[in-house]
Amino acid sequence: PGPALRPVAESLSRLRAWVEAVDPWYGQADVVVAPVRYGSGTRLKILEALAHGRPVVATPFAAEGLDLRDGRNRPVTMNYTF
Repeated sequence: PGPALRPVAESLSRLRAWVEAVDPWYGQADVVVAPVRYGSGTRLKILEALAHGRPVVATPFAAEGLDLRDGRNRPVTMNYTF
């Protein structure tokens, strides 16, 4: 995370750049955050989190093209203020 977010992220979460396997991490997660504001490609981490039964907080851009709606399928919140 950037300098402004780092103190908050360190106090509330565990961030890892690389892990051997994601399954244990999803199993421990209360929520998965996808603060994507720009870029391209598929949003595999969102799909992966939903497949593990985890709620997702995402920007509308992050979930673009995934046909997700708040409360449908799994809890998903679209948040514009990351």
